[in-house]
Amino acid sequence: MLRHTSLRLIVMLAVVALITSAAQAGRWNKVLSVGAQAPDFSGLIGTDDKQHGLSDYKDAELVVVVFTCNSCPVAAACEDRIIALQAKYKDQGVRVVAINVTTSKATNLAR
Repeated sequence: MLRHTSLRLIVMLAVVALITSAAQAGRWNKVLSVGAQAPDFSGLIGTDDKQHGLSDYKDAELVVVVFTCNSCPVAAACEDRIIALQAKYKDQGVRVVAINVTTSKATNLAR
């Protein structure tokens, strides 16, 4: 019994250590920690052919930024999930912004 309790405690401590290390700047991201203010972006052309920026969402409770690629079959398969996420949480002040990271004009035409 004591051995199982000790093993559970070790596993729990390991999980907590992994979570807290991932939430601090420096290991995977040299700049941001979880909960840090997002860097500003502006001038991104949307599927509506208008420019968009982070300041457009200043009244949102939460902004979810999804980096995606319209030339990737896996990313394209997730598009409906991203749209559903926005629909589900829109009334709670959540805004979902999908940013296409593709820079090739040939693959940037699918809208």
